[in-house]
Amino acid sequence: MRARTAGCRFDEVDGVIYFDDVEVPWERVFVNQDIALPAKQFHGTPAHVHHNYQCNIRLMVKMQFLAALAHRITGVNITTNFPPGPRDARSARR
Repeated sequence: MRARTAGCRFDEVDGVIYFDDVEVPWERVFVNQDIALPAKQFHGTPAHVHHNYQCNIRLMVKMQFLAALAHRITGVNITTNFPPGPRDARSARR
């Protein structure tokens, strides 16, 4: 059994493959020798808004998962109802 991280099962896994000799038909090429065009595609359209929205949703779901996991761990350790330390100390000084 191989050890796997939670990220490889529950997160987006990106990868890049480089090939030395690839034949791509010209009708499949979107950009060639024009560096400004990809920037226009991203910033000249709502693509960046959609990308940011997707990233924020993904981050929110991860944080919800981690908060639920932390709550479950405190439940198993029977420490869920412990009073908070620093916040409790600040309110006691007032």
